[in-house]
Amino acid sequence: LFPYTTLFRSVTGNSDLKRVLDGILTGLVLYHAAFLPDLGSKTRPFKGLHVFFDSGLVRQALGYEGTLMQGFLRETVRMLKDQGISCFVFEQTVREIDRILEMYERHMATAQGAAMLRPGAMTRYFLTEKFTPGDIRLMSAQLRTKIGAEGFEIRATPERIAEYVSWEKALAEMLAGSNEGDEDAPRVRHDVEIGRAS
Repeated sequence: LFPYTTLFRSVTGNSDLKRVLDGILTGLVLYHAAFLPDLGSKTRPFKGLHVFFDSGLVRQALGYEGTLMQGFLRETVRMLKDQGISCFVFEQTVREIDRILEMYERHMATAQGAAMLRPGAMTRYFLTEKFTPGDIRLMSAQLRTKIGAEGFEIRATPERIAEYVSWEKALAEMLAGSNEGDEDAPRVRHDVEIGRAS
């Protein structure tokens, strides 16, 4: 990214061009972080690199969306760990998954409750496999053990440091767009807090 950084510094007087280059740099960073395009060519392992997985990815790794996604996430975690990358889950994320399981346990006790579940891969899998409230209660009881068995380490969520989180309100407003405009919706607040911890 060095040539791009040098170019970015050279156009500080042109706000339009600077904004475009900023978008390009952000995209490149996200691409390299998400897909690790050069991972196969590296012979030396990463040192001190930590990847924190969010609720959706952890649930996939646990098999809550079926065996296909579970296999994909297991392979991803194995690849990362083979390169010396630590795979973590925040304690707060574990609590979120536990609350999700409690919600499924409660709703799947009746046909009417099951019909009220939010459509999605997890709901589809649970209904297709005909999980009972008892099955889900067992999943909840084994949650931490299963997370560890999948190669994750649970870490405490860091404390909030105000000077580093000036972006929180903007993030909450953006996330609220998919949550009926409610910036205080539990899902919005959780994602903001996880973003802060990361």
